[in-house]
Amino acid sequence: MSVETERDVGEAVSLAARWRKLEREALDAVGRLADPEAKRKTLFVAESYRELAERNELRAELIEALAESKRGPSSAVDMRGNSAEKANEA
Repeated sequence: MSVETERDVGEAVSLAARWRKLEREALDAVGRLADPEAKRKTLFVAESYRELAERNELRAELIEALAESKRGPSSAVDMRGNSAEKANEA
């Protein structure tokens, strides 16, 4: 994986962790709130953080998949664990 790809994946994973932390903080705050409207709004915020985290997790997966697909068939491994390069040598 290229340095740029590793950086992009790391950034997406880091952002996902940040949003997960904020989601937990918002959910913790809900338990301390007495006002139903404030609880509803805080739950909405927590849900928004969850969605942001999921999007960044998906982004990391997609970046990795794209990088793998760009490596081409020479990096592919068949069901027996043999690389495409070895198959071409035979």
